[in-house]
Amino acid sequence: MSNYILFTKFSPVWVNNCCQAEDPLNPGTVLNEAEWFFAQANDYILGTTTAFFTLHFGNLVLDPEGNAQFWSKIGQESVELTAEEFADWSTDDESMLTYLGTKLGLTNLETVAVDISVLNFR
Repeated sequence: MSNYILFTKFSPVWVNNCCQAEDPLNPGTVLNEAEWFFAQANDYILGTTTAFFTLHFGNLVLDPEGNAQFWSKIGQESVELTAEEFADWSTDDESMLTYLGTKLGLTNLETVAVDISVLNFR
């Protein structure tokens, strides 16, 4: 069984003004704008009143067939959810990604599931 990460393409681009990453397809080119993110829940304890997610921002490079090739991380940001917001999650991870993005003023354009065994992280 493969492990998948849900990546969300969003608008507008997210800019990291303090740190930059090298473009994996154009060595020597530095990037600080991200068009994609994935989310990670951080140490959620059942019964607490808040939950924190880390949104990992970067660029997902797809081949012409739409298969993911590279993930280049640009930065991250923490998003806090109340217990009520977290309770609305249910089982739809894509809707949670959309919700997390809206808390930062981002609009979900597309969500793709990527098999992490074939993805190169840079």
